[in-house]
Amino acid sequence: MATINFTLSTKMDGRKKQVMVRFTHSKINQRAKSGIFVDPTYWDDTKQSVVMPRMRLMTEEMQRTISELREADSRLRELRLFIEDAYHASPISPAQDKEWLKGVVSLAIYGEQEEDPTELDFWGVWDLFIENKMVSAKRKQMYRAVSNMLRRFEAVKRKKTPSFTITLDSFTPFILSDFEAFLYNEEEYTSLYPDIYKGVRMCSRTGGVNRGLNTISGRLEIFRTFYNWVVDRELSSNNPFAKYKIKQPVYGTPIYISKEERDILLNAEMPSQSLSAVRDIFIFQCCVGCRVGDLLKFTKDNIIDGAIEYVASKTRDNRPRTVRVPLNSIAKAILARHDDPKRAQLLPFISEQKYNIYIKKCFKIAGLTRTVTIPDTKTGQTKQVALCDYASSHMARRTFAGILYEQVQDPNLISALTGHTDASRAFARYRAVTDTLKRKTVELLE
Repeated sequence: MATINFTLSTKMDGRKKQVMVRFTHSKINQRAKSGIFVDPTYWDDTKQSVVMPRMRLMTEEMQRTISELREADSRLRELRLFIEDAYHASPISPAQDKEWLKGVVSLAIYGEQEEDPTELDFWGVWDLFIENKMVSAKRKQMYRAVSNMLRRFEAVKRKKTPSFTITLDSFTPFILSDFEAFLYNEEEYTSLYPDIYKGVRMCSRTGGVNRGLNTISGRLEIFRTFYNWVVDRELSSNNPFAKYKIKQPVYGTPIYISKEERDILLNAEMPSQSLSAVRDIFIFQCCVGCRVGDLLKFTKDNIIDGAIEYVASKTRDNRPRTVRVPLNSIAKAILARHDDPKRAQLLPFISEQKYNIYIKKCFKIAGLTRTVTIPDTKTGQTKQVALCDYASSHMARRTFAGILYEQVQDPNLISALTGHTDASRAFARYRAVTDTLKRKTVELLE
């Protein structure tokens, strides 16, 4: 059986050590440099992996450290899978090629390139980055979106400074600040420079809109991941993010509907068959707690022994985990109502965009219009909106977690049903401390 071990080099590189890879199988024993560097303070020799610090007070420096550790951990998982796949697929026996492991690791880092990676321009390196990141197709689409934002930023800058060119070595924190400002105000340029925006879809995924803080922070984090990747592979020593603070996303208290509101929606009379179907799909999602991306892919094969079973899409690439949620009577009734032997999909789903639009309509028809307070990520302030205007597919997932957490305050049990990874920062936002829980807690004093 082939074994892949990770150890730290004995040599220090600044405050970090490089992770070394050893591949053994029968008489094969090969070692290679991974190109991945880790602070030895956060390395576990027994587990041969990065360990994440648990901090109550999170400083800016610790936030950067955790981001780097997550990136290193992800890359090590990717590398392990890549070596395993290469060994099983390789027509050449590693026993006959003493440089096999070094070649595989190099392929994992740089891909099959006819050109020397060090001779590629910024855009060529970005393409190489996308090609070699073992992430989902949807995640790679986001990487390409950031690349397109950078290309539009360069084109806008050239309107005033024709010689402006983005390169790996010249991208400074000052230019990074300009890029962030561009992301906040890109909508202004769509009318000023129509030639740049010809053929660009004006939607939240591609630009030309008023983006909020959370969206921009997410795009900058992708850009930072790119530069960490570049520096780790010694394609440049420049990293504009080394002394640049990305604003932390702003999240309000998770908003979800109560069990009573869920039942009101379930029993509300809908004016059309399509809205009735959307309402039922939303209620089904409230009962199983999946992401909408997983919901779209469910087929009848996902139903196993009275439960919905699937691999959560967000963990599929580096931390796959099977999620199994027993179906309650409401979910079973919905499946029976929409059973169609001719349809492969589990439910009569429409597009994700229309699904969210119709959910809002269903809420309004059902009279779920109470006022909720949400953060305005554009201004940093709060604002009040009607529940029906805020409703979306993700509210179903929050409803699943929120209702369960009111009944059973066991994060491990609930995260096993939602598919969140251990110590997930996102999962912590689902566990709102509701008034009901507060009252129950205070009553303990009586």
